Amino acid sequence: KMMYRQWFENRAHLARKYAEITHAQVVIDASKDPVDLQDFLSLTDLPIKILFITRNVKGVAASTARRTNLSPVSEAHDWVRVNTRIIRALEKYDTNDWIQVKYEDLCADPNGTLNRIADFAEVETDFSGLSLDSTSRHTIAGNGLRFKEINEVRPIDNDHQILEEHEIMKIEQISNRCSKKLGY
Repeated sequence: KMMYRQWFENRAHLARKYAEITHAQVVIDASKDPVDLQDFLSLTDLPIKILFITRNVKGVAASTARRTNLSPVSEAHDWVRVNTRIIRALEKYDTNDWIQVKYEDLCADPNGTLNRIADFAEVETDFSGLSLDSTSRHTIAGNGLRFKEINEVRPIDNDHQILEEHEIMKIEQISNRCSKKLGY
């Protein structure tokens, strides 16, 4: 337990130092685990704004099926479990402290969605001149896609080409209640 607390304190210290050194207005932690979220919020003294990024369950299931041997139906169960835990965790916080952003909205209108996020985070910026060239972005670590050349942002909406009809029906049945809560 003590090591776990130290890990979160170190993470908060890293965020503070990074902001100090770079003069950043905001530091984004890309944690996806709802337990991490609860622990981080309870163990940090940093001001926190939560960005809850969601993606349609069929898009997640199709992406998983395309990249792995995992079952899309199993992925739908995981999607419901994780998002339900996050929704429960967020219910404890003021709605001014968190925002849901749909992956599909980010792909459809990157500039508008990023401006909405900046407004929420109380950061003065304008993404109307957003550039996707690799020299204008950076990351400490993470997904290798962040280091590839990107020419456009677009959703991958070929769920029906990847998933079988019976899988889609089962996924919709499994996720119906959670999908509605998330606005899908």
